[in-house]
Amino acid sequence: MSAKKSTIKRVMFGGRSRVECHYCRRVLTFNETTLDHVLPKSMGGTFAISNLVLACLECNQRRADTPYEKFANGKTVWQRIEAELDEADRRLTP
Repeated sequence: MSAKKSTIKRVMFGGRSRVECHYCRRVLTFNETTLDHVLPKSMGGTFAISNLVLACLECNQRRADTPYEKFANGKTVWQRIEAELDEADRRLTP
């Protein structure tokens, strides 16, 4: 892995010991995560953090160049992140 990719992953990991795959929700360690491009590199996607999500290798490979919305059951990346934040808020609210 290049130094640039490793740095981006570290920033996205945010000091946590584990994260969930953006797609299947499997709990992952730092070494198990991959960077998945919301807009694939083959379609002009960049390494901007706004174009990246953390995913397990299996989901990243299965998605390949499939458009994000098709792979994520019709949701945009922002709708999916918003739903995740709402769910986390519900779990934390007494």
